[in-house]
Amino acid sequence: MSKKETTDYENMGVPISMFKEHLEKLIHKLDPNAPIFNGFDEEFNFIENQTANDQFFGDYKSALLSYNKQKHRYANVLPPETTRVKLQHLEGQDGSDFINANYINGLVPNSQNAYIATQGPLEATLPDFWRMVWEVKSCVVVMLTREVEKGRIKCDKYWPDPDPLTFGDFKLTISDQEECEKEELIERKFTLFNTKENASRPISHLQYTAWPDHGVPLSPNSFLSLMEDAYRFNHTGGPIVVHCSAGIGRSGVFCIVHSIVEKILYDLKNHPQEEPTINVVKAVLAARRQRPGMVQTKEQYMFVYLALLERIRELRRK
Repeated sequence: MSKKETTDYENMGVPISMFKEHLEKLIHKLDPNAPIFNGFDEEFNFIENQTANDQFFGDYKSALLSYNKQKHRYANVLPPETTRVKLQHLEGQDGSDFINANYINGLVPNSQNAYIATQGPLEATLPDFWRMVWEVKSCVVVMLTREVEKGRIKCDKYWPDPDPLTFGDFKLTISDQEECEKEELIERKFTLFNTKENASRPISHLQYTAWPDHGVPLSPNSFLSLMEDAYRFNHTGGPIVVHCSAGIGRSGVFCIVHSIVEKILYDLKNHPQEEPTINVVKAVLAARRQRPGMVQTKEQYMFVYLALLERIRELRRK
């Protein structure tokens, strides 16, 4: 890929009024003799090629330390050193500052570390997960997987149901649970209490259950509702903690769609005379440089476009 082609992709923002037309162009086959290859293939292959080096030869210094290796759900999904979430060190515990999680920036001004993308907690990393939520001042956790999918454990249960959980200096209790939108979204309310600091924080736990391990949801509507809830419940302004199983595929889609929608709303409010533009390629590249593999498959990449198109339609109806 030449430098010119890279620059073209980085600068190819699409006005929101032209977004539907752009999506339709991507669907069309580029070569009649290659029936599968279309614009989505071209864009996603470009992203894969641009980020392959980071994925295979990145700096995973802390992740590869012997006492941290057992903390990974998948041995090939590791957090790069430069963007990893660093926990407060616990005296006498090697690796106590480590968790398989990375900060992901938003797209609006001053939105560094808007998200934390992380793996589905293991039973052994449950205390680290909640310690992270407390330390980064987060109050929203988005879960994009079921505990078990196709007979395989994708995420260990890390919340109280109904008995409280006690670990280290923390106690976690549940106060409410509600299923909505044909059980596609489960909203739970927790209280995370720090016994050492004698302080507590309400936590909104949003579990989206309609996303299969392989494939994408049939419709983006409930997914968009999930994103709105995550924004609405974020009363601390801390990072939104997002996880699926590995913390890169479905989690990547959430971070990309959420950040682009936030940028559209920001531009409409602050630059009403200018039409907002969207650059999905650039957004995914930026996220992958912070946590390799974000938006893991072409099908997930296409779903990003479909979710954005639906959100743009909603904005135009208002």
